[in-house]
Amino acid sequence: MNQELESHRIGALDGLRAISVALVIFAHLSQNLNIGMLAKYGNLGVSIFFFISGYVICLNMVKEESERDTFSVAAFFARRCFRILPPLILYVATVRVLEYLGFTPTTLTGYLGALTFSCNLRFVICDWFMGHTWSLAFEEQFYLVFPILCVLANGSSRIKMFVFLLGICLLAGFGQYIVRVANSWINPGHYYSLLCLGVLVALNNTKVLRQLRRYSKITFYISSAWLFLYFQLPPNGLLIATHLLFTPLCIAVIVLSPIAFPDAWFATVLRIRPVRFLGRISYGVYLWQQLFLADRSIYSGFDLSTVWILLFVPVLLSYYVVERPALMYGKRLSARLQQSN
Repeated sequence: MNQELESHRIGALDGLRAISVALVIFAHLSQNLNIGMLAKYGNLGVSIFFFISGYVICLNMVKEESERDTFSVAAFFARRCFRILPPLILYVATVRVLEYLGFTPTTLTGYLGALTFSCNLRFVICDWFMGHTWSLAFEEQFYLVFPILCVLANGSSRIKMFVFLLGICLLAGFGQYIVRVANSWINPGHYYSLLCLGVLVALNNTKVLRQLRRYSKITFYISSAWLFLYFQLPPNGLLIATHLLFTPLCIAVIVLSPIAFPDAWFATVLRIRPVRFLGRISYGVYLWQQLFLADRSIYSGFDLSTVWILLFVPVLLSYYVVERPALMYGKRLSARLQQSN
């Protein structure tokens, strides 16, 4: 078995997180700068994050079950809370201070939407500085249900359950497209299907990696070519319908290929230390880039987009002062909760 899988610290996935958050940054930079074709791949970056999230979370659950013969829901929620909430609260508090000083016009519903993970709901109006938490909302809503489902079902019944959920999500994604729902770029079925697919792959990890190796690296290149072309072509009915079904599979192949082929050139690139480090701090980058990459017309005071490179200052401060200590505490609390079961 791949040594990275045994340790559950998969360096190539940090590299993919780095690429994903870079795609989001390029997409938002395009509001003020002409950066060409890179502006079109922000949604791809978010989609890769969703699949990796479902995959890694489920791998950790499988590891916990194999080591302890049980899965602690309380320990799971402890880890998630201390992983997600402290950096988010710091970001929200900072925006509130800047709003008070007259720099970042923000609404009460924006704050509430971000802190309650509801900015992905159509009746919740979130402003720019909080609106990006729509993707975080999908994840956290999924993880309210995920551990409970895993406790209720084991073995093949667990796999069947997530296959069923994946089917429902894909149908919902197609349904939204067919009835032409407004703001259809936020497609719950599509994003939930990526999370479900990540979980399913993790539940069948050894078999999936074995099958991927049988088909060689060609699947990686085909998947990459499809994703590159899709986001460049003008949208039409058949193309969007194909995207809803085919894109999650391509993302799965791209995420898994560096694990299946650890000596391949793309796996080596993803494990370069600076790339991996950007992946490790990607949650902070995701949170803080919104503050620095707004359309210039949004700022009511100093235009932070003119100094967007400074976003890494609060990112690094948040990572070392808040995020890492909170993560370590969450892991210690999780371990105590696991022992008490």
